[in-house]
Amino acid sequence: MKRFWIGMAFAVLPLQVLAQTYECTAVKQGSGGWVADKVFVQIDKATGKASAYDTFIKQSHNGPIPVTMEQNSETVFTLSWKLRNVETQNEGRSVLSHSLLLDTAAQSFAIKGRLHGYDNVIRGSGTCQQIR
Repeated sequence: MKRFWIGMAFAVLPLQVLAQTYECTAVKQGSGGWVADKVFVQIDKATGKASAYDTFIKQSHNGPIPVTMEQNSETVFTLSWKLRNVETQNEGRSVLSHSLLLDTAAQSFAIKGRLHGYDNVIRGSGTCQQIR
């Protein structure tokens, strides 16, 4: 299964010479199922651009999407994105926002989110490893 995810990351994330790609695995996913098991992120410090890919992004875009990136320090980055028309069990479709804090030195991440129109707390965390 791990080979599948690594292969998927290389297949869908654009190859950029100076970009770093991380495979993040959720250890804690909270309740509700709105934190993906795996999140792939690619950051390019030189250009200030980043992209992300997970199961929710795949559902909406079938490939990685550009995300907003803020560099908090040399090794800590905040990535955020909003997905529209995400399938939900009760209402059909909704908007899902995520904000991911990536610490490349600690090889960890924390993610929080919001399913718009619902009272919810979406939180998760886990480990990240650089795969390229």
